Amino acid sequence: MSLAFYDNSRTGITNCKTGNLLVSCLRKKNLGFEHKLALVEGERSVTFGTFWDQIDILVNAYRKRGVQKGYVVGVVSPMPSIRQAMLWMALLEVEAVPLMVDLSQKMRYVDLSDVSFYGLIVDRQFITKITSGRKIPPGYAFHSTIPEDLVWLTNTSNTFEVLTDTAFLVTSSGTTGEKKIIKYSTEGVLFNIRQNIKALRLQPEDNTLMVLPMSYSYGLVGQFLSHLMVGATIFFSNKNLFVNSILKLIDKHKVSSVFTAPPIFRQLVYLLENYQSFMATKYDWSCLRYVTVGGDSIESNSLCKGLSLLNCTIIKTYGLAEAGPRVSANFIRYKTDDMDHVGKPLEGVGVKVYGSDGKPFPVGLPGQLVVDTPAICQGYLFRHSSNMMFEGQRIFTNDIGLLLPDGSIKVLGRKSDRMEVGKIHQVVWRADIDEFLYSNFQILKLKTTYSALEDAITISIIPIARQKITVDMIKGSIADRFGMSLAKIVNIQFSNN
Repeated sequence: MSLAFYDNSRTGITNCKTGNLLVSCLRKKNLGFEHKLALVEGERSVTFGTFWDQIDILVNAYRKRGVQKGYVVGVVSPMPSIRQAMLWMALLEVEAVPLMVDLSQKMRYVDLSDVSFYGLIVDRQFITKITSGRKIPPGYAFHSTIPEDLVWLTNTSNTFEVLTDTAFLVTSSGTTGEKKIIKYSTEGVLFNIRQNIKALRLQPEDNTLMVLPMSYSYGLVGQFLSHLMVGATIFFSNKNLFVNSILKLIDKHKVSSVFTAPPIFRQLVYLLENYQSFMATKYDWSCLRYVTVGGDSIESNSLCKGLSLLNCTIIKTYGLAEAGPRVSANFIRYKTDDMDHVGKPLEGVGVKVYGSDGKPFPVGLPGQLVVDTPAICQGYLFRHSSNMMFEGQRIFTNDIGLLLPDGSIKVLGRKSDRMEVGKIHQVVWRADIDEFLYSNFQILKLKTTYSALEDAITISIIPIARQKITVDMIKGSIADRFGMSLAKIVNIQFSNN
């Protein structure tokens, strides 16, 4: 098939007709950038020309190991990000179905035993650590190396996934904590990339800093592939999420954009709020054009502080992995801008609000958010209890929200976030409690849950480093804001992880 793709070089429309559609489009868009830096990680860097040359070498190595169309292959981290990107892209080129599995993260979404891979690719310097931790399931044999110090593990059971209509897989837990492996189509990904480029006005001159993992759809599609498509330079943080290191990289590489999730953004705001004068003598972040924040709700208090401290546009995004992942974006430039919504849907994406009777609601009335998008996923690799409902290009999400008169989307939370506290006959939204606590305490991350059986609210809190927060402080504030009756049924848990 042919897919018309927006050409950021302003020379018109590029039609991609041959080979793997996504890789073909990327290759064509990168023509003319052969000597330009594509990826930078620490002291290592590759140009666009070298990037594609290395992919060609890997393609030949894969074919020698019998990798074919539809075979699911795992790229296992920890692994240097540049290498991970090349391995993943080469698998796309041979029309295999790659899945990045990051075993280095504390809150990883999947284990290697969750998928029947054709083969696994592991960095040799980490192989002992991975095998000694029994993270590689039985049935995989060391076959050989593929260029340099990478190890190829073959599935010896002869039973493995074959997905001939799927481009690649991504992992997600959403905000539910339940693991999901989501199937993406090439056409859907290209649509999401195209609209992301238009919405964010991405250009070859951009330098973007990746602090999000590529195993995460927001980082992979929303940042990595979108910037690669326009010929921008991508700087990896080398998986170092210390915020002062992020500021150092912004200054060193004259970074124009950083894509963040709420915990990263909160740390950035906290650091600048408390050490701005000191940081300003060491680093210059005036090169920033914007910072995005997405993946979960973010409180207006942090956004407002971020505007002043970062002195650049903050883009509050909304999306879900099942939608490709980007759905909308709210560009916040001034403190007077409305920060309480997630912006209008991207071009070509529709959002409606439905009631429990399955009929659309008018503007201003809250209900279930339903997204219409050509970037809709192909479903899940395996079933689980939180499956969303799909209907053609329509996703019935688990989010509750409403449409504002100008078409912007306000997300109130997930269905499960509406807590009907029985004993005191009070309805409370998780987002209201979270917004209040984030705005009044130095908290990195928290999780609020309600048990109808116990009629109790549990709030698990991870404070920002070295911040002293007590149970009495939290409960007292909740009593002042939501009432003593609610505060009495709240249980507070602290964690440092």
